[in-house]
Amino acid sequence: MENSFVKNYLLPVVKGVLVSVFVSVVIILIFALVIKFLPVSSVAVKIVNQLIKVVSIFIGCKLFISDKGGIVKGLILGLLYVVLVNLTFSLISGNYVSINFVNLLFGGILGAISGIISVNSNAKN
Repeated sequence: MENSFVKNYLLPVVKGVLVSVFVSVVIILIFALVIKFLPVSSVAVKIVNQLIKVVSIFIGCKLFISDKGGIVKGLILGLLYVVLVNLTFSLISGNYVSINFVNLLFGGILGAISGIISVNSNAKN
């Protein structure tokens, strides 16, 4: 039972979170280069940051959530992603960035939706 839980629930979520955070870091570094050379408004930065979150969570879910429990696995993945990204960028910047409840909620909902899409799209294949 315990081994089944780790294999079917824990590992896919942990792998998905790690990939999602990695994708975010890579995309944000690329976007930082763009900002350095091109003028970008603060509104555009906020929009791009949300799009990066959407893409990152979806990729993590799509790659590692493929069987039952997609909504729960995706929800947990999204919540852990928000926490881990905040901690990662707090460490990088040297300043603690508090976790906004709205971002946490958005990450959880986005993860749940991505988990549902991932399970259903993988079931068709």
